[in-house]
Amino acid sequence: MKLRITFLLPVLGWSGGNRVVAIYAQWLSEQGHTVVLVSRAAMAPTLVRKVKSVLRGRGWPRHQPVP
Repeated sequence: MKLRITFLLPVLGWSGGNRVVAIYAQWLSEQGHTVVLVSRAAMAPTLVRKVKSVLRGRGWPRHQPVP
């Protein structure tokens, strides 16, 4: 029996538990299951974060939309 499996992740990345989920997802996919990984879209910097970035000398951050 082939399963459809969806993993919900808080953010997309390769650290910690996300790496383990990615390993499991790859293995399950190789076994013939349909696997989907879902995460939140990257958030645009808030005004407070932008101001903090300027005050720390990093400049005004640019918003980079997620493809």
